[in-house]
Amino acid sequence: MDLDSAREDLVVAAAAGVSTVLLTVVLRFVFDASTNALIQLSPLYVYFIYLFFGDAIPGELFSKPLPWVGITLSTAIGAVALTVF
Repeated sequence: MDLDSAREDLVVAAAAGVSTVLLTVVLRFVFDASTNALIQLSPLYVYFIYLFFGDAIPGELFSKPLPWVGITLSTAIGAVALTVF
């Protein structure tokens, strides 16, 4: 594992962690919504897919961290929308 790969993993992990915390805070304190842990932890699922299956996905697009960060953030936004609306 080289330094660039570790940095890319750190970027995706940080996005998943921050998205998970913000998702929980927004659902609980802004919308006062009670959800189960599966919805609250949904951004972490994207990180685990990136971690375990990211190299198996063909194409150059998913070899960079930015699409994974976008998918993680959109998963968190989708979880808020699914819970609130």
